[in-house]
Amino acid sequence: MITKWVVIILCGVGIGLASAVTENYVSLLLFLILCILFVLFIRNPELPLAIHFGSTIVYFYILYKLGFEKTESFQTGIFYLFLNISYLLGEILWFVRKNKKIRFSSVDLLFILFLFWFYLSYFMFSYPWSFWGNRKALYAMPFIIAPYFAVQFLLSEEKIKKFFNYVIFIPAVMTIPFLYEILVDTSMSESITRSIRFSPYNFESGAANPILTGITFAIPLLILLIRLGEIRKTDIVELSSYSLVFIPMCYLLVRSGARGPLISFLIAIVFYIFVLTGTRLNVKVYAITLITLIIVGVYQFIPKETILFYSRAFNPADNIASVSIYGRISMWKESIDKFKESPILGIGTGNFMGGSFFPHNIILEIASELGIIGLIMFLVMCYLTVKKAFLFIRIEKDQMSKTFMKTSLVLFVFTFTEAMFSGHIANQTELFMSMGLIMSLVKLREGRTPIMTDQSKEKI
Repeated sequence: MITKWVVIILCGVGIGLASAVTENYVSLLLFLILCILFVLFIRNPELPLAIHFGSTIVYFYILYKLGFEKTESFQTGIFYLFLNISYLLGEILWFVRKNKKIRFSSVDLLFILFLFWFYLSYFMFSYPWSFWGNRKALYAMPFIIAPYFAVQFLLSEEKIKKFFNYVIFIPAVMTIPFLYEILVDTSMSESITRSIRFSPYNFESGAANPILTGITFAIPLLILLIRLGEIRKTDIVELSSYSLVFIPMCYLLVRSGARGPLISFLIAIVFYIFVLTGTRLNVKVYAITLITLIIVGVYQFIPKETILFYSRAFNPADNIASVSIYGRISMWKESIDKFKESPILGIGTGNFMGGSFFPHNIILEIASELGIIGLIMFLVMCYLTVKKAFLFIRIEKDQMSKTFMKTSLVLFVFTFTEAMFSGHIANQTELFMSMGLIMSLVKLREGRTPIMTDQSKEKI
């Protein structure tokens, strides 16, 4: 009842303000659409959370198809703020209505301490003109802080299941227009960039993003694979629906030319099969062989330009063009040198290369900019997250909850590995959300079983 009245009041105020300040009916219509979306998001906060977890490409693709030549920072900031407010408000209202208790874990406290050190380093050591220092300080709130805590409000199996379903559903729907862009749209042949590394959008006054494309489809693919591996009695309809979306997603992942997400995807699969499954070795080998055959089969339909791009990954001759892995290695070496300059405190948030770039490796970035103090906090936070996840899997009896935890842990492995190749501290949304998912499940179990049995006295 509280949620309903809050939504009605907000919509009434919003429509009234829109009618008073604008005579542009197109703007009014757009505002009404946003109000409807806001209501939908508040009532289903798992949906905006799922969009933020690897499906933000929808926003950029819609702008591209509407004819925008580029995306404005302010405009994009409003989009992320819209997501933040909608899922935070929706989750908080649900939290209050269900009379849940706030629980803080050791990982949460480390996360807060890490952020404190991150901002302290920014205010004390960052150059005033540091482009990335200023951006990281601004981006941290909507990209990692809000989603990390918001995802921990998913304190029921039903909400977590809805979240994972949305994470699969949105990219599954997007495969249709994306395949259209590749197979039908004639502008593909006119764009050298899109013919080599596919991105569904290619703004005239801005860069495409094939890495985001790869991440968009790698995440739901991992969730689908774990579901198929964990569900013992999968019916034909469910199996068929999975296979219908699996192959197009796999194709778009490889076609994106995003080497970091593809390598991370394969590492996450190997981790799941050899660490989290209890099947015999020959079954594991069969599973790896099957997945390899699927990847190779998809590879046969990839353009020659994309295949050549993959083959150039380890070619030192492409170092200058930053096409090969050696372009990354040169930045990693520089970040190690910066770490040696100030190993304890670091050189300051965003000060790598004078504040004009970042190392594309979260470990080296934290080590060089936040020093050994920041690195220890981050690594301990990751260690405790993985430890709690393994302990949960070992003692949890409910198969669904165990599957959710395995999924969250595999997603953590994927996002952590991918963070070693691209992105910076303040935009690793998927990494920190996967940590939040693990802690949400841990807190859900602690709330469900406040008194441990003799078989599970060890505290998570």
